[in-house]
Amino acid sequence: MTLSNFSSGFDYGHRERISEKYTSSVLNKSKLKACLYLHILLWLFILLKNIESLLDYVDINFPPIVEIYANRIPNPQIWEYAFLLSIVPTIFALLSLSRNNKYLLWSFIIGQSALGLLPLLGTAILNIPSFKKYVYYRISPRFFNLPNIIILYIFISFSLQIIVFSLYFSFKLLQFWKNNTNKKII
Repeated sequence: MTLSNFSSGFDYGHRERISEKYTSSVLNKSKLKACLYLHILLWLFILLKNIESLLDYVDINFPPIVEIYANRIPNPQIWEYAFLLSIVPTIFALLSLSRNNKYLLWSFIIGQSALGLLPLLGTAILNIPSFKKYVYYRISPRFFNLPNIIILYIFISFSLQIIVFSLYFSFKLLQFWKNNTNKKII
């Protein structure tokens, strides 16, 4: 009995191609998922910054938190509360990736634009006078010896990049999923 020469499958390259639509979809899904996890990390930073004011709002007094935050962290701004709400569209996006659900992804795009992108852009525009004041006169409140306005603009720049990339990858996925309709054949 002789052993026949089994091929590894690479000699049939013309049969083993995967459509570009599927490979691009998988690639964009993984990139979007990375952006979403980075967004959750930024969301956690904002949550930790505002935990004292959120607990005060619901009348919960937790002494160790008050000692940690005593006069160190700046007062919360209104955009931070809107940014905290942006976790809901992020959850929609994570749910849409496992099911290729176009409607959840559209909900993410609309919600992230309204609750993530617009508050950050508004804050960047509204804080330009404070930034100019710091640049010309070096006057700004400090957090651990760093100017608050510089920390704010660093956070805004990272957040804007993450949100814009996640919206871009979402639009790319919608293009790939546009032709993928679930028609039942009777």
